[in-house]
Amino acid sequence: MNKNFLNKIAPPNPAPDEPIMAFVPDRYYLGMFYLDVRPNEAFRFGGNITFQIWRFAAQPTHWHCTYRFRYYVDDSGHPEAPDRRSWWHMEMDGDEASIQQKFQTALHAFSSKTCTTASAFYIRGDCNKASDRLQNDPPSWLHMTMMKTE
Repeated sequence: MNKNFLNKIAPPNPAPDEPIMAFVPDRYYLGMFYLDVRPNEAFRFGGNITFQIWRFAAQPTHWHCTYRFRYYVDDSGHPEAPDRRSWWHMEMDGDEASIQQKFQTALHAFSSKTCTTASAFYIRGDCNKASDRLQNDPPSWLHMTMMKTE
């Protein structure tokens, strides 16, 4: 994996056909969050929303939230189905505690109306800590591919 590839997949600008949640050097990761969305007008067969909250290591109060909407195309629920996906990104300022609190409040409000499952996977560290947590205690909803950097 070279720097060009990392720039291609690493948030905040992933290519539409590439992984959204990359763990790369020089970033600090608060964690990942998952919402399982019930079928509704926007999500005809249901779907899910996955969030990653991170910041550049050198910017302790400027945070990024990269998130993906996944709309199921049928009611099979198969993880490899050709579902429709859309990627988004937002930025926010604050210390880690305030960002976590604001995000938890927003997720709770959203999930209580539209979701069956809301799950948090805290990392609170760099890409090495993320790799360790993902290998030793991955969340059940996360499908991942491990790639070694060059």
